Order: sequence, then structure tokens, then C-alpha cells
Amino acid sequence: MAKTSFYTRTSEKKLATLYLDYIDGNVRLRTKTPIKIYPDWWDRKSQSVNQDALKKGKDELRRHYRREGFSEEMIDREIDQFSNVQSRITVLEDAILRYQVTNPTLEWLKAIIKGQFPDEKTGKAPENLNRYMRRYIEEAAAGTRKTKVREDGKVVERKYRINTVKCMQSFLHAFEDWTGTKRTRSHRSDHGTITSQGKQYSFEAFNTTALKSFSEYLSKKGYGDNSKRRYISILKMIIRAASNEDTPLHNSTHVNHKDFRADGVDAKTVYLTNDEYYSMVNIDLSYDKKLERARDLFIIGKESAQRYSDFIRISPEMKWTDEDGDVFLSLIQNKTGNEVEIPVSALLLQTLNKYNFVPPAICLSSLDRRIKVIARKAGINSTVPRDPTKAERAKGIVGPIMVPKYTMIASHTCRRTAATLMSQSKQFNTSEIMDMTGHRSESELLKYIRTTKKQRAKHISKKEYFKNAPLRLAK
Repeated sequence: MAKTSFYTRTSEKKLATLYLDYIDGNVRLRTKTPIKIYPDWWDRKSQSVNQDALKKGKDELRRHYRREGFSEEMIDREIDQFSNVQSRITVLEDAILRYQVTNPTLEWLKAIIKGQFPDEKTGKAPENLNRYMRRYIEEAAAGTRKTKVREDGKVVERKYRINTVKCMQSFLHAFEDWTGTKRTRSHRSDHGTITSQGKQYSFEAFNTTALKSFSEYLSKKGYGDNSKRRYISILKMIIRAASNEDTPLHNSTHVNHKDFRADGVDAKTVYLTNDEYYSMVNIDLSYDKKLERARDLFIIGKESAQRYSDFIRISPEMKWTDEDGDVFLSLIQNKTGNEVEIPVSALLLQTLNKYNFVPPAICLSSLDRRIKVIARKAGINSTVPRDPTKAERAKGIVGPIMVPKYTMIASHTCRRTAATLMSQSKQFNTSEIMDMTGHRSESELLKYIRTTKKQRAKHISKKEYFKNAPLRLAK
């Protein structure tokens, strides 16, 4: 007659798998079950749960989860699974022994267990922010976690770009350093093996106060404003992703709070004045085709007022002409999916015709590098402020550093220049500029328009309100 017994393979005080020992005559089969239990809660001799140890252990476990910052709801859900361990063992045992099998096999036994616990995962500690963050970034690096992007108006999934993954890994290092997580080098992982978990955060516990503390830590360690903005953006993305999993990990709304952002982050960026822009347009680069093609691509970006990911994709199919003979481009933006209609200026038309409406294929890093060379040759060398690098901050440099303007010019400068010059021309209202750039809100557009307070004051002073006749003072 067949009989079963259950046991754990360890006596350590950690969650252990419950194994099944099946004996029928001369046949002995052993396999693991999905049931997990702490070894001191299980009495192998009586084949039952020690209720006193269970009660004491659940109290200890509850205190442990509270120390790690889990919400009471999550703690209740995790601990409740141990309340019915005995009944689940009994149900499994009855399912096995009800069969009279002539020649029992391990495959048969595993099939019964799977039938009782289909795709069940039990006893796993709840996944908090720290654990989910590490898993998310490891999956992104491995290519199993993908991002959704818009291509030709359709949402598609693709692997994260290598530079994006590197930025995520740098963020993870900073976050785990802040929480006190200790790592050892490992050939299996770019960011090592965890040896000490440090402070753990539940999703509910990571609020605006915690974010402020993390932001202050980044500043203390010498991270610049751009790095802080990128890291906090990654953090918000990961928190939102956790709430959108097939089984949501939290319902916290902290990430949507108006103060859940990087305080005081205003990156030092530049735009070109009209004279500076045309000094780049008119410079003779016929002696260097690489620089000429980079300059032309910069012109296409500025005249279209689009991001690099959009103006590099311009094609003849996007071109259309109205009844007046004016030329336009119909383009769906990669980042937002917004459809924009772009009036083609004479300079843009001339430049695109030069390449048969297919912009020069230059990678972003090469374009940024060549644009700086072109700007220097065009004489754009006035000084502008930039934030100190991390290395400079480590040396005690905290204030803005004055550098030649051409060193701050990159591919995105063309889009910022377009928005700023259109605004300064006073020929366009905000809505018209947004129609061309594709910005969804005026607040986002205003981040691009780099006008000073003095420039705005001069514009305001020309309003009719300030041109009234002087008041006659009473004597």
C-alpha cells in the first residue's frame, strides 16, 4: 500500500521547500512541491504543522516585514498563505493516494502535483521597490524587459538601447549606495551580487520625503542637475511599471504628486541667436563633406523644429503640396505619437532637395561632436554657464562654470533654437509654435524657449498699456 511523507531539506531559519517522499512497495519517488514553510514550523514525526511554532513564527514574520517597510495589506496577504498549509498538504496527499497505480513514475507524481497547484508560486517574500527595481533593470539589460515606442504611428516593443541600460545601471548603483546596499563583484552581473540588502522601501513608503532625501544624497555626492533629473525620471518610470504589471505590485499614488520630482533642477542649455544660426548656415564647409553633411542635418532639425529621432526619419513620402504650391511635411513623432504638419521653409526645402528628401545618415554622437566643431569654426565662442561635472563637484566646485558657447551646442540645440526664435519673432502665438513642435502643453514648450527676464520685460514695455500719456499730478 502506498504512503507519503513530507519533509524539508534544511533546518536553517529560512523559508524552505516542502518535499514529498512517495513509497509504494519497492518503488520510491521523491520530488519537491510548490508548498513552502519554515522548517521549525513542520513536525516531520507527526506529519503536521506545529501550531505553536506557526503562531510565534507568523508574529516574528510580521515584525520583519514591517521593518522592511511593507504595507499592512501586503503583509496580511503574504502571511495568510501559511494559515492553510496543513489543509493544502492534506488535499495533495489525498489526491495522490486515491489512485491505484501499477507502475508509478516520477512523471506521474509530478503531474498530480501540478494538477493540484497549477502555476502556483508560494512563500515568496513580497517584492518591494528595491527588489523590483533591480529585477527591472536586470531584465532590461538582458533584453527580456522591453520598452514601447512609436514607429510610423504604431506602438511596437523593442529592447532598451545600450546607453539607456547603462544609465539605468548607474541609477541603480546610486540608489543602492543611498540605501546602504553592499555588493561584491561578480562576473555574472555588471552591478555585482548583493551581500547586504540595506534599507528596504515598499512602494507605499517611498513618498516625497524619501525622494527629497535621495535627491539631497545625489547632490552631496556631486551628481549634476542633469543626472538628478535622469535618475528621478527612471525611478518614476519603474514605480509606474510596477503598478502596471499583470499582477500590480502596488496602488500607491505618491509618484503622481506634484512634488514628486527633482527640485530646483534647471539644466543649463543654450539656443542660437539668429546671427549665430546663420553664421553656421553660411560657413563654407565644401572642403570637408562630413562637416557639411552634419551642418545640413542641423539645418533640417532647426527648420523642422523636431527631435533628432524625428528629423532623421524625414522621407519623400512625408512631403505634400497644397493648392498654393506651398510644401509641407506630415510626420508622426516617435516619442509622443503626435502627428505634426510642418511648413517647409525655403532653406529647409533647399537643404532637403540637396539630399532628395532623405537626410544624411549620421549617428547622434557623431552629429553632436561635429556640430561643436562647426560652431567653433563659425565663431560662436561667447561664454555661457554650464553645471560642474561630478568630478568637478568632488573637487569642491559648486557654482556654474563659464565655457565657450560652442562646447554646449548639440543636436537638440536646433529644436530649442527653433522654438525660441519663433517666440522672439512675435509672429507666432504659443499655440502655433506647439502645433509645429508637437508639444502637448504650454509648460513643456516654455522649457524650450530660452528667453531672459530682461528680454521679456523689453517686450512687455512695448505694449500699449505702457505708452499712455503721463498722469497730471494734482497740485
